[in-house]
Amino acid sequence: MQPRFILKKERNLLCKLYLKKNANTLINNARHILYKLPNSDNMLDYYKTILHQCLNDNFQPTYLYQRTLSYFNSSFTLYWDTEKLINIAEHCPQSFVETSFAYKLVDKDNILDSELFKYNNSPIILAAAPFLYKKFIPVDGNHRIVTSYKLKRKFMKAVILTPYQHCVAMNSCSENVFKVCCNLYLYNAYISEAIEKDSLEKFLFKL
Repeated sequence: MQPRFILKKERNLLCKLYLKKNANTLINNARHILYKLPNSDNMLDYYKTILHQCLNDNFQPTYLYQRTLSYFNSSFTLYWDTEKLINIAEHCPQSFVETSFAYKLVDKDNILDSELFKYNNSPIILAAAPFLYKKFIPVDGNHRIVTSYKLKRKFMKAVILTPYQHCVAMNSCSENVFKVCCNLYLYNAYISEAIEKDSLEKFLFKL
């Protein structure tokens, strides 16, 4: 029996089915948490519609960074255009972060030994993601972080981008998923009395 190769069209369909399933899981799990909010069902139905509609995105940047994240027991892969991230970071202030802190944020499975110990003095870019346990994603400079850690450097230069700054470098599907996750996190913080209503309204993304 000849092996059956999955065609690109079929692979894209399987990917969309997987994303749709995860979108449904995200929203359904959120319902159990946010049921105390007024009109929560209508809001979550709207969010689910947004997530389903964004599955047709065609994103082809020159340089790409991707990261698979989990929230509310649902997994999504987010995509950033690296050139856009660097352009945004060039207009933002630099700071210093502890190398050991940045190292904990790195996805070690995607580190290539051949890319380590190459001289690059550019600051790393950390993207704030409040709904994640670790709160930040290193979207540029992962190999620099690992190199600095192995060289036992205590600090390294970094640019920290707010959610509002780095989400514009995402494809539209990733941007919508990210915004929905941020909003669900804020609503959860609000009903848990971790933030006030003013803060909720200030930081909610418009969708």
